[in-house]
Amino acid sequence: MAWGPEWLQPIQGRLAAAHPNLDASQRDALDVLARQTIGAGREALLDLLRDQRDDLALPSIEAFSASLGPSFAWLDATQLSRLYSQSIYYLRK
Repeated sequence: MAWGPEWLQPIQGRLAAAHPNLDASQRDALDVLARQTIGAGREALLDLLRDQRDDLALPSIEAFSASLGPSFAWLDATQLSRLYSQSIYYLRK
């Protein structure tokens, strides 16, 4: 998950540079996982916004994390924060 010109771009090239030990199929699988994670983040935020009573307040990052469920427990605090920020940004566009 990156901001700037790399936002929503395939990550295989960046993965190859950062982790040369990954083969093409592993890089492809990680690209799919990243895209699924971004989609799940947007859906989780949308669900939270639909359920809340205060139209102006954003859900907390804790509520966002809980709504993602155990499938995304592998996200560390930095990744979770980035997913939360990007989900908010994308939904406001």
